[in-house]
Amino acid sequence: MKDDRPLVSVVLPTYNRASLLRRSIDSVLEQTWQDFELIVVDDGSTDGTRETVAGTPDPRVRYVARESNGGVAAARNTGVRAATGRYLAFHDSDDEWLPEKLARQVQALQPLDETCMSVCGVRRTFPAAGGAGAGGLTYPRSASDWNKGLDWSGVLASGVAYTQSWLVPRRAVVDAGGFDERLCIWDDWDLLIRLSRRLPIRTLPEPLVISERGADSLSADPQRFVRDMPVILEKHGAEAKQRPPLLAELHFLHALQLCKVVRVREARAALWRCLKLAPTHAPAWRLLMRTLLGSAHIRRRFGAPAAQGEDHALGWALVLTVLDRVLQRLVPPVPSRIAYVSFPDYTDSAFYVFRHALRTRNGLEHVWLVRDASARRRIERDFAQAVAEVGTTGHTLRVEQRASLAGYWSFLRSRYVFHTHGAYRFRDTAWRRDVVCLWHGMPIKCVGLLNRITPNPYPTFGTMHLATSAFFRDIVAAAFAADTAVVKLCSLPRCDALLHESARQTPEMQVRERLAVAPDQRLVLWLPTYRAEGPQSQGSRPRSFLDDVPSGTVEAMERAAAATGSVVLAKLHPRDPLNDHAPPWPFERLRLLRANAWTALDLQLYDLIAASDALISDVSSVLIDYSITRGPIGILGFDPATYTRELTFPFEKLTATGRFDLLGDARAVERFLQRVRDGGPTDGAPTFLYDRFDLPGAEQVLREVHL
Repeated sequence: MKDDRPLVSVVLPTYNRASLLRRSIDSVLEQTWQDFELIVVDDGSTDGTRETVAGTPDPRVRYVARESNGGVAAARNTGVRAATGRYLAFHDSDDEWLPEKLARQVQALQPLDETCMSVCGVRRTFPAAGGAGAGGLTYPRSASDWNKGLDWSGVLASGVAYTQSWLVPRRAVVDAGGFDERLCIWDDWDLLIRLSRRLPIRTLPEPLVISERGADSLSADPQRFVRDMPVILEKHGAEAKQRPPLLAELHFLHALQLCKVVRVREARAALWRCLKLAPTHAPAWRLLMRTLLGSAHIRRRFGAPAAQGEDHALGWALVLTVLDRVLQRLVPPVPSRIAYVSFPDYTDSAFYVFRHALRTRNGLEHVWLVRDASARRRIERDFAQAVAEVGTTGHTLRVEQRASLAGYWSFLRSRYVFHTHGAYRFRDTAWRRDVVCLWHGMPIKCVGLLNRITPNPYPTFGTMHLATSAFFRDIVAAAFAADTAVVKLCSLPRCDALLHESARQTPEMQVRERLAVAPDQRLVLWLPTYRAEGPQSQGSRPRSFLDDVPSGTVEAMERAAAATGSVVLAKLHPRDPLNDHAPPWPFERLRLLRANAWTALDLQLYDLIAASDALISDVSSVLIDYSITRGPIGILGFDPATYTRELTFPFEKLTATGRFDLLGDARAVERFLQRVRDGGPTDGAPTFLYDRFDLPGAEQVLREVHL
């Protein structure tokens, strides 16, 4: 039976380029090899793209429209799914193919058994530099560039990553997982690396593609490059380490793009990473010298606008970094001294490490660095209580203001440091000291260097980081620019309170008494997060967590709580405006716990969580923590379609585990509270989220640093 499907499916994604699209389409239709279909994927255009494609009478041209703009990787994946051909070729709306492009590549792949792929040369033109044809570069620069072999490490220098140059079996692209939709401009490079592990590449060095790099080209946007690089290092950094020159070049390219957006401190850090791998990298040294002249010089050199808060001279940050490195070598640490830094003050895993050390070790000097001096009395009280409970001896305590010379001196002389966000942002190395980054928990939302919406220019430093599973180890390493070897698989110290009564400062019954929750009532804790980057509420009222909740859900929760004998306690985030501008609260079973009332309760958050029968949140890391218990977990107030902060993994991967209930409407809320009332154990944490550990997290952390 004759197969009417074309041999080649050409995928052409486009977004608001109707004026250029006609030329690109014509260059495909004019191919000397005619056994193809052309799939034009409209990625949410608003400029007449549909009409331009409709004006093409050729029946081989198919128009596929996406509902909204999802980026070039998503558009290419849409085209791959729509394709019917055995082979895929990719085109861009501002590029042209020479007429024999497909014919030459089909010939190179004979006998067409789908066991290899073909790439051809590319001519890059830069008309924006002075009119069409003003200048350009040809990849490969010479045939010998490709004759050396095209394993994945050759991709970066060879120019082979241009998708326009590929002819690849469709099955291979699908099996490799397609394009990574988190990436803006490195999606082709990333996919080609994965393809090169699966099948050989046959090369045609002569340029059969003309690629125009206009001012609006994705590759011309350094912001996109900067956002992509942490993902690339997360996925391929471990393998790149086996080829130090390649990894050094990646760090250099990252630094170069950081300079173009005037993120000078991050650029310096990337250049130091480059030079550690390649000490003779002359361009890196030259660029590093430029960064030492400050942001004003970099802005003039690259013609970029100044970034808010950047230094305009050598900068105090660099001076303090150098001074800190020198002092670490000159000032010996006290062998028994531990410094704790936690934000907000005196909470989270740092507290549970502190409490565990007091109860299980002797003769340690404890230093708390705080932002709020009012925390001193509470720390001193808890110190005395913990020591008295078990009778350990020889401990001392000092509480210092973090932003003071006394605080820094105590920190400098500490042999061990446990922190959540870093103590001093100029600290980027450690000499004869252990610095443990406890963070807040396993990141569902992109944090650190992975956060492309509100990036943190100061990577949180640690000689040791924690991850609850191998899955999260790679994410944590990428977020904090750490080697995976220093990311230890470990239960989080704050989670000790969920599994071990001895780790809790306040017993469960006392927690419930302070909250006025009767012994026969089910306590459901609702922990909504605060979203600085989300949409605002309607009208003049400040946006609160209630704006993320579907209409009617709160009323249904009140009714269901009354029917099931439950109390739902919504603990407000400290920044939620309902703390200060709350209207009269009409509910009895659904209670608000405002920030000032929470302070007055004098409880640790994880003691409260441990006393709860069920948990509700949105995309907080507390979901991962609570999954190690047997209590039901509901996800409420999260809409993947409108949430602006990127996630570290697809939301569907979380919900597919079956451990979490989606509370998307009133009926789902009612079913959830009925489950809470009925009791009975639920499945524990999926192991890809949280491994099983024999030791409490605080004990494991102390042993890792030989305490």
